[in-house]
Amino acid sequence: MKGHDAARKAWFLDRDGTIIVDRHYLSDPEQVELLEGAAQALAQAQQAGYLLVVVTNQSGIARGYFSEAEADRVDRRLAELLAEHGVTIARTYRCPHLPEGKPPYDIVCDCRKPRLGLFRRAIAELGIDPARSIACGDKPRDVERLPGLGIPQEALGIIGPGEGRYPDLLSFFRTVQQHGVGLGI
Repeated sequence: MKGHDAARKAWFLDRDGTIIVDRHYLSDPEQVELLEGAAQALAQAQQAGYLLVVVTNQSGIARGYFSEAEADRVDRRLAELLAEHGVTIARTYRCPHLPEGKPPYDIVCDCRKPRLGLFRRAIAELGIDPARSIACGDKPRDVERLPGLGIPQEALGIIGPGEGRYPDLLSFFRTVQQHGVGLGI
C-alpha cells in the first residue's frame, strides 16, 4: 500500500438495498433501479474525493440462481445508470460463496461479509486509508466489523427504514459532511 499521505479515502458501499432496489437475487440488468438520492449522494462523494467501492455478497451465484456472467451484466447496468449522473464506481468486489451452496462456490471463505477479506483486498489494491473512509449497507453485517480495519465507528451507517438508520445514501453522506467524518479533519 502507498504511504499514509498518499492513501486515498473511499466510500465502501453494499449494492442491493443500499444503492439499488433490492430485488432478491437480482440477475436481470433491466431490473436495476437506483434508490432515491443514491446517484446524487455518490456524485457528491466523488466530487469530495472519495473512491466509490462496492462490496457485495451475491450468494445467488452459489445457490445456482444466476451465473457470475449474469452478475457482471447487472454490475455493468448499475455502472451505466450511475454514469448518466457523472458517477464512476472505482471497483466492485463480489463474494459468490455460500457454504451450503453449489460447487465450486460451496466454501467457507474470508470474503463473505461480515468477514473482511474483500475490504482488505480493496484497501491494498486501491491504496485506501481506512481512517479517512466511510461505509454503509442495508444490514449490520455490511459494516459491523469495519472498525477492526480502522474505519471509524462514526463513519459507518445502515440505510433503510428503522430506528438508528439513515433513510438513504444522501442523508448518510450529508451527515458525514456535516460532522467531518472521513474527510481527514
